[in-house]
Amino acid sequence: MEERMKRINKKKQLIYTYIEENIKEIIIISLIFIIGVVFGILLINNVKDEGKKEIITYVNTFISNIKQGNSIDKFNIVKTDIKKDVLIGLILWIAGSTVVGIPIVYGIIGYRGFCFGYTIAAILAVIGAKQGILISIIGIFLQNIVFIPSIILIAVSGSKLYKKIIKNKNRENIRLEICRHSIISSLGIIGIIISSFIEVFLSTNLLIFFAKYI
Repeated sequence: MEERMKRINKKKQLIYTYIEENIKEIIIISLIFIIGVVFGILLINNVKDEGKKEIITYVNTFISNIKQGNSIDKFNIVKTDIKKDVLIGLILWIAGSTVVGIPIVYGIIGYRGFCFGYTIAAILAVIGAKQGILISIIGIFLQNIVFIPSIILIAVSGSKLYKKIIKNKNRENIRLEICRHSIISSLGIIGIIISSFIEVFLSTNLLIFFAKYI
């Protein structure tokens, strides 16, 4: 038991140390994500009537699929989600390994923030706050508790690597940093895969369970 506690404390210390060493990058990446969220929310508020009809149709279809959840092929969905989300992780990983790829990293983070804000705002706008909050918490927030930190982790690692390449011309040190970036990115991709399973097997089941309140 004591040995287990030591391992847990060591892991916690590693996390705290990583955050302290990369606090600037974490703040910058998080701000880019938040800006994306804000733009997504603002866009919903300025959508014209034709656009609103499309949003209403999309949300209503989403809710209808939830209520017919027993017919959903969850294994095919999780395969599709993993392929799609892991691709994002791989692009972040590869783009973050190059100097010219950093704008791509920032762009992906901003875009994911935009999608996050847009989706939640659309749900709230169509079905109201009470039901919308329930759907948002169960259907969106749960998997994103893991997904968002995972992509931010990869982006922060790429941003850190970019600065190391610019400042340090030593090839051996750069190789070491690329290796470190690859390890951190791998952990981030594992987190992304976990978030896909949470979305399909936990969030979907909870949404089906609470469908009668929607």
